[in-house]
Amino acid sequence: MKGFFSQKAGLFLFAFWAVSSSLCADDQQIYVSLSPNGHYRVIVSQEIMRRVDDQVFFQYPIEVVNVRNHRHFTIQSGSAPFIHETDQGTFTIDWDLIHFDWAKDSGQFFFQLEVIEDVWRTYYVNIAREQVTDITPLLEAGILDKVSGKNWSCGTPQINLLQWLKPDLAEFKLSSICGKDMPIPNEKFSDLNYTVLFDTTKRTVVSDCLNCKDEKASKKFLKYWQSTQVTPTPTPDETPGAE
Repeated sequence: MKGFFSQKAGLFLFAFWAVSSSLCADDQQIYVSLSPNGHYRVIVSQEIMRRVDDQVFFQYPIEVVNVRNHRHFTIQSGSAPFIHETDQGTFTIDWDLIHFDWAKDSGQFFFQLEVIEDVWRTYYVNIAREQVTDITPLLEAGILDKVSGKNWSCGTPQINLLQWLKPDLAEFKLSSICGKDMPIPNEKFSDLNYTVLFDTTKRTVVSDCLNCKDEKASKKFLKYWQSTQVTPTPTPDETPGAE
């Protein structure tokens, strides 16, 4: 917890510096995340979209910036409730409505954003390819398949990253409330937990586990990973009993 608060405090300092510096140049940027190796920052900028008479309309691109060469690309566009415009023509953000989970090598990450009230999306970002994928429907598809034969209805699942299991494999847990009667929740509902393994190379779910404890799901996913590893064919010199 100490490390978490230290990192968040650092981001607040970054945000304060960015707002203070850029306001002097009639612009505003807020840093919202920093890669583990410090080479990449995620920023939210305020840009003029159009003017109508005396009224100015802004847009708020969320971008990944390479701090070494300043190359950047857009990963999403910010809006309410994440963005709050002020009467002074500046903006603030709700820090609780965006979350980042970086891979250790800093080359890829997931982020979650509340795009409209009570609606969250989960995105995968590959920095080298400058590609962004909304993986929300990919993660949710399996949970619908699991209950389709039971005549159940389920609420929108809450998605949480449990861990990066391997450099290109991430473990997510989806939690939902399901039941036979509407509306949900009611006395006939039950909690449903669905854990999935997402392959960032294939950009798809490659394994899943319904109502599994975290430890059981991780063991299952490790077995999947081991099954994908190619075992080298031994040479004659390495084969026992070979002449």
